[in-house]
Amino acid sequence: MHFVRKLPKIIINLIKISFLSLAVYLLFVCIWTWLVTPQAIKSATKEERIHLSDLPPDAENIILAVEDPSFYNNLGIDLITPGQGLTTISQSLARDLYITKPINGALGIPQNIFRLIWKYFKSIDLGRDVMALVLNTRVEKQMQLELFLSNIYMGDIQNKPVIGLKSAAKIYINKELKDLSLNEVIYLTAIMKVPNEFNPKTNISRHTERVRRIELLIDKKCQPLNLFDSSLKGCATKNI
Repeated sequence: MHFVRKLPKIIINLIKISFLSLAVYLLFVCIWTWLVTPQAIKSATKEERIHLSDLPPDAENIILAVEDPSFYNNLGIDLITPGQGLTTISQSLARDLYITKPINGALGIPQNIFRLIWKYFKSIDLGRDVMALVLNTRVEKQMQLELFLSNIYMGDIQNKPVIGLKSAAKIYINKELKDLSLNEVIYLTAIMKVPNEFNPKTNISRHTERVRRIELLIDKKCQPLNLFDSSLKGCATKNI
């Protein structure tokens, strides 16, 4: 009985310890991200860099309408815009810069911890969200978008990853980025959400339906159902 009377107090203390541990963890993530950002950006720009001026007219608007409608107005995360889903461009870029791409030197040591936490707890880990918020204060939006398009994973072709929109244009359409038509921009944008599920070489029907939904969205003939409708079910012509 004595233990039972103490149980509520024990639970309260455990909750306090959990919140304190989380606060310390997120503060550490914040400081580390702030310090490591210059190195991470330098590493990412070694890839074949895309500049927004390389895109055909209106391509940026199409990509943002699908991938991050509030991109230029949000703080790196967005929990209200219909169709956004749970991942903004800043969050995707933060994952690539701070978790996926290796960080060298002493600052690379904490990265192994963040990778481990992300691997096993990605559905509840707030670390990447903090990384996105810091990234948003350290890197202007235009560069964020350029780095995102330069480093985005666009599926596998013959067991080799296609990295960046420029490479995707060459491999999937056999064109330079600047020569793409708007329909071809939509064709590539349709791959971005889940690249291997919407790969036009291996999942033609799923990719075709994704393209149809994006076309209807761009033509303002439909809209996402809610925040989580990144699949654009509100624009569905059939199930995928």
